[in-house]
Amino acid sequence: MLCRVTHSADRAFEFAMLTGQRRAFPFGACIRGAQARMPSVTAPARQRLLWLIPSIAFGATLLFRIASSDVWWHVRTGQWIVEHRAIPVLDPFSHTMANESWRYTDALAQVLYYFAYESAGVAGLTVLHAAIGVAIALTLGRLAGASLGASSLVIGLWGASSLAALAMKPQVFSYLAFALLLWLLKRADEGKPRALYFLPLLFALWSNLHRAGTLGLFALGAYGLAWLFSAEKRRSLALPAVGVGLLSTLALTLNSGGLFYLLSGFGITTRSDFTVLTDWQPLSVATLVERHLAIAPLMLLWLIGRFRPKTSRLDAELLIVLGTAILTLRTGRFMPFFATALVAGAARGAEALLDWTQPHVRRSLSQAAGILLGVAILAVAYTTRLPRSYWGVGIVESRVPTRAASFLAEHPPGGKMWNSFNLGGYLLFALAPVQKVFIDGRNDTVYGGSFFAETLRAPSDASVLAKQIAEHDVGYVVAQQADLAGPGLAALAADPGWELVYWDDVAAVFVDQSRVDEPYLRSYGYPALQPATALQHAASLRPGPQSEADAAFLRDVERRLSRTPSSIGAHYLAALAYRQLHRPQDYERARNRVLQLSRERSVEITPP
Repeated sequence: MLCRVTHSADRAFEFAMLTGQRRAFPFGACIRGAQARMPSVTAPARQRLLWLIPSIAFGATLLFRIASSDVWWHVRTGQWIVEHRAIPVLDPFSHTMANESWRYTDALAQVLYYFAYESAGVAGLTVLHAAIGVAIALTLGRLAGASLGASSLVIGLWGASSLAALAMKPQVFSYLAFALLLWLLKRADEGKPRALYFLPLLFALWSNLHRAGTLGLFALGAYGLAWLFSAEKRRSLALPAVGVGLLSTLALTLNSGGLFYLLSGFGITTRSDFTVLTDWQPLSVATLVERHLAIAPLMLLWLIGRFRPKTSRLDAELLIVLGTAILTLRTGRFMPFFATALVAGAARGAEALLDWTQPHVRRSLSQAAGILLGVAILAVAYTTRLPRSYWGVGIVESRVPTRAASFLAEHPPGGKMWNSFNLGGYLLFALAPVQKVFIDGRNDTVYGGSFFAETLRAPSDASVLAKQIAEHDVGYVVAQQADLAGPGLAALAADPGWELVYWDDVAAVFVDQSRVDEPYLRSYGYPALQPATALQHAASLRPGPQSEADAAFLRDVERRLSRTPSSIGAHYLAALAYRQLHRPQDYERARNRVLQLSRERSVEITPP
């Protein structure tokens, strides 16, 4: 038996054991001393489990229904890659750019999306999305480098400020990669230079997940510049940073886009035609308050941490914060990058606030308060920012054209498709390549800038829409509900050569009558129903004998009710018509259905 204890109270015991002498010794002191220095077996495991609390809470905020068409073309592309064992370099999904160059695809992300969907459908996609969220939160915790309470608070603020940008798209992989990058750079800055060796691999993966890796080069450059002008110990990192930067730049070309990846990364932020898309609009005060209000306390914590004495110098963290702030002002899509740049400083600020409470509150209580506050912030963001109809797993049927796609798959019209931009992603997933799309969310990687801008303008410009229909041999038009009131589509609906054959709350389908036969029109057509004027026509109805036009209109209204029973618009139009015709029972039935559907979808609609 050998007990080497360094406490002076236990020297007698140590000497007796070494010399074999029998003498009294303080067993209790030895045991207490050994226990004091014995590493805890359960504390690290308990600590790791506690770290999962904010991470799982953040992942849970990403358990929401899919309300965008964008992820679907990624799923379909992943399927194409797996089936063909290759990355597409020519476009197989649109007829407007058939066999034209596909300049870049997020191949690795798309394969992951496809495997998730193939394994468990929509639930698989949602679980993958939540898992990415957990990984982001865990990485942010390491980047924070603070206590669990301070880190939990910062993670909660990060999630609340970024939730609006966390749709199910490959961009979430960039948020994870950027957090990993800053954590590795921070480790190198703290005296572990080998962390730099992982960066080329990270950039190689990033380049096949999403097209924002060039932002990572900016962060690496900021650290390299800061190291170059810092004290001698850190200055030694500048040269390795140059070598790693060159390798990382090369790694960003190891994808289907090559140099296009590098050259186009920041170019899309300056394209004026992209600003019509919500994600790419400049950050306004109204948008900041409505979607990203939690960034304000995160910035305040960063300022508190920033002006502590040992962090007041001009360093890489400040450069990255300023750079991402400029990009975020340009477009709110960059908000998660800006929030990530704030994390380390904000954690220092949160830690300072927790330390300030120490004379008055036990450390364990202040830590628990930080954890609970972070989780509460995430819960409030989820329940207030997302409509109730978005909660859980599934598809938001009132936003994604699932039923219109099913109609087209079962009853395909003749000719080629024209579709609204926002519908293209799901239509590509559901119909291509049998029915190829006109446009989708692949933007500048497939579609040229002039074509993209022209297609966005077509619903509101009848001449542009007519030109596109003629140039591309279009036989049917799939228009989103928001576009139906535009002059372009209103003119198309009024054209006697075109007829409405499908209309729900998401999309309407018009066909060129010369491309379909008479039985098709008799079965699915609405010859007297025009979306742009339907409400006015219903409001003009009067009780008593009906004119031929009014009788035909009423038949179409009721046919639409039977074909799209879950459409709020169909029941609203019917309720208005029945009210005008003094049909109280039919009116009450349609009105109650409007109220029921609007409650289910968390939309505020006042029935007629």
